[in-house]
Amino acid sequence: MRKHGITMCLWLAGAILLGTASPRARAQWDVSGYESRQSPLPLGQDRLTSGGIYGSCEFIFMHGDRNIGSQLIAVRGFRDSDGSITGSPGFMLGSQRWALDTDSFGRTTWVPGARITLGYKFEDGSAISVRWTQLDQARYNTSAGPIPVDFNTAQNGEDSFLFSPVFGFSPQFAGPQLRLADAAGNPIGSGGSPYGIWNGANTMDIKYVERFTNWDITYRSTAIETDHSRSYATAGGRFAWIWERFSWNTLASNFLGQTGSQDLALYSNVISQRMYGPFLGVGTDIYLGSAFALGAEVSAAALYAVVKERAKYELGDNSQQSKRSRNEFTIVPNVNASVNLSWFPISNVQLRAGYDIWSFFNTIYMNQPVGFNAGAIDPAYNHRPVRFYHGFNVGVGLVF
Repeated sequence: MRKHGITMCLWLAGAILLGTASPRARAQWDVSGYESRQSPLPLGQDRLTSGGIYGSCEFIFMHGDRNIGSQLIAVRGFRDSDGSITGSPGFMLGSQRWALDTDSFGRTTWVPGARITLGYKFEDGSAISVRWTQLDQARYNTSAGPIPVDFNTAQNGEDSFLFSPVFGFSPQFAGPQLRLADAAGNPIGSGGSPYGIWNGANTMDIKYVERFTNWDITYRSTAIETDHSRSYATAGGRFAWIWERFSWNTLASNFLGQTGSQDLALYSNVISQRMYGPFLGVGTDIYLGSAFALGAEVSAAALYAVVKERAKYELGDNSQQSKRSRNEFTIVPNVNASVNLSWFPISNVQLRAGYDIWSFFNTIYMNQPVGFNAGAIDPAYNHRPVRFYHGFNVGVGLVF
């Protein structure tokens, strides 16, 4: 039975590629007892060795590490900046117990994504393709407000306030005056105590966002072929981009609960890691019968990473800001692996589902995301030994 050309390129991240299956392996499918159905769509070539264009589209569902270190952001209470409340300048009122930290984000999450491949198969059976992978943003957030977890705000309400040890800021970040009141509702203390939006704040919230993008240009060639299996080698170039953002918003109000954009302090810390380099890989496809095949692939890359680190304090009204920028350069080894089950329901159409693992070694992460010196912001970064992404893929591929 004469067959249309069909590709089965099972690359590393699980893309569904059709059109590179060998004539010999494809003939074995015909004698296995499964009779291929002719496609009603205008797909494929008249001859198996003609070559041609192929493409695939996949849905992916991945789980990644949350690459941020443990850091205490705020405690309960405030400091009497000028001593007008307690008579002791700098005296700390309140329990100073935990209010907010980066360990409060909760469990890590799974995120959806997409993978699209477009390639061309040559008459000798080799193929070249371009593949794009994009994961949706992984988002985490948590916050602290006037009421502690046990609802105990202390005898005089000191623990209804939040304190973070930010220093070195300009007077524009002083925050509202007259924040405290006595039991009768009359303001107490001078206009300069507590001083600073982060000293005696009412609410704070922190957020962490991560996204991932990948581009591969791949050349693929069959190395060993039998009646029921095929082994191949891949080579090409890879671009991987990991983008992360930590943000921290702090709001303070006066004793009447009034506030404005000038009483909102915004902090952000962004890491952008763009990684470039070559990769090599190997893979194997095994025919199982009844138009099903099992494939596995692994590839390794040596990526040169350009890491941009950007931290900034700014007021909510955008009238004042303090910034810090730094670039780092490092080598990031990368190893990816996948296992996939494919089904060919009709000629030149492939359905596939599988599991992917992506690993990146020696990337940069936020070890201490907040630099509390607003005049010379210096958050702590470090090298992460390994970060993983793993998850499922499912999609369809076509030979045109």
